[in-house]
Amino acid sequence: MNHDDLAPLATATDAMRLVLSAARGDEPVAACPGWDVEALAMHLGSVHRWAAATVLSGRVQEEPAVRRQDEDTAQWYAATARALVAALAAVDPAEPCWTLEPDGGTAGFWRRRQLHETVIHRVDAARAVGLDSTPIAPEVAADGIDEVCDLWLRRLHVRWQRPADLPAPVLLVSTDTGRTWLLTPAEGAPPEVRRDVGPVGDQRVEGTAEALYLALWHRGDVGLRVEGPAAARFLGGTTSP
Repeated sequence: MNHDDLAPLATATDAMRLVLSAARGDEPVAACPGWDVEALAMHLGSVHRWAAATVLSGRVQEEPAVRRQDEDTAQWYAATARALVAALAAVDPAEPCWTLEPDGGTAGFWRRRQLHETVIHRVDAARAVGLDSTPIAPEVAADGIDEVCDLWLRRLHVRWQRPADLPAPVLLVSTDTGRTWLLTPAEGAPPEVRRDVGPVGDQRVEGTAEALYLALWHRGDVGLRVEGPAAARFLGGTTSP
C-alpha cells in the first residue's frame, strides 16, 4: 500500500463524519467500555490534533484538551480531520519525526497510524449507532495487519510487557488478497514475522483481510476459519492496545 497517498485517510475520516452525523452521541461503544459515541469522537479528534502537531513540529506533543465551540460533533470532527490531512500533506513523509517506533522515524509513519486509528474507531461508532458496516478496502485491511505485525506486537511486548500468546508458529491467511503472515515465537522477544510464505504448519487463521484485521484488533472474528489450539490462543490473546 502506498502510504504517501492521503486519499484512504480522507475517505476514512469522511466515513467517520457520516457515522457521527447519524448519532445522538450517547450510544455506548461496546469495544471501548465506559465510552459513548461522543466520547469516542472527542478522543479521535484530539488524537488527530496531537498527530498533526507532532508532524508539524517533528517532536512529540501533549495530547490537547478538547475544547469545542457550540457546534455539533460531526462538524467539529470534520474540521479536526481536515486539519490532520492538511498537516500531513504539508510535511514530506520522509522528514524525520518522532513516532511510536523505538528509534524515531519519519512523518510518513503518522499517515498509516492515523488511517488505522480512524478505520477501527469508525467500525466502533457504526456498530454503536446500529449502521450497516461499510466494507474496509482489502488493501487497507491488509496494511492494518502489517501494522499490527510491524508495530503493535513489538510495542506490546517491549513497552507494556504484554507478549503475544503464541505457543507455536501461526499462519495468517488473507483469502481475498492472497497475502500471508507467518508468526513464529521468539524467546524473550516479539514474534518473528515472515510475509507471503506458502502454506506451512497446521496452526492457521484464514479469512478475508477485513476479518483478520478486525480480529487482531479484537473487533470480532466473524467469517474466520481457525485451525489448531495455538491459532485460537493467539487470536484470543493480546495483539493490539
